[in-house]
Amino acid sequence: MGDHHHPKTPVERSPTEAMMAVLRQVVATNGGGLSPNGIPHSILKGLVARHLVQGKAGAPSRVVHTKLGLKLVREEAARTTPANIDSLPETAGGGRA
Repeated sequence: MGDHHHPKTPVERSPTEAMMAVLRQVVATNGGGLSPNGIPHSILKGLVARHLVQGKAGAPSRVVHTKLGLKLVREEAARTTPANIDSLPETAGGGRA
């Protein structure tokens, strides 16, 4: 992550689905960060350019989300979660159908 720096103004284009998948993984670490190993350079570069991730303070080799990245993931979850999730039928295994 040390070679990635935010541009002065973020890229305005929406992140790709691949970028969103990585961003959801980063947010799921709850601040612990994600190793950039195995993440394509272009995806990291795109997330950094959009100001959605950054290097972790004290551990710049870890990728952590920014406030903007967290907000984007939360907004996506709110849009895609059914409003009636508590009323959905449960399956035999205890999960939702």
